[in-house]
Amino acid sequence: MQLDAPLGLLLAVAGFLLQYFMRQFSKVPERFYHLAAVVLCLGVYLLSTPTWNEGTWREVTIRAISWLAEKVPAVWGGTFIGSNVAKANAAANPGSEARSLLVPVTDSK
Repeated sequence: MQLDAPLGLLLAVAGFLLQYFMRQFSKVPERFYHLAAVVLCLGVYLLSTPTWNEGTWREVTIRAISWLAEKVPAVWGGTFIGSNVAKANAAANPGSEARSLLVPVTDSK
């Protein structure tokens, strides 16, 4: 079963949601954001890889780390998209305090 094509989209959506729910708050330390991105990716890996636990623990660990190194940037890309959508929303409504609840103005680092 080949899931690579929809996984990129799923990870980008996860990053967008991470931007919306966590990164918009300036008091959240940067390390927690990166930890959340890795945990999201690990969850997607476990859900999308039916044979993730086959092999020795070393093989499983190497496969997981390799997969994460390749896929975590897709989550960061989703946060980039979320941040840009929020900035465009703020630019479209200058001086307006009433902004869309769906697209908050983010305090992205």
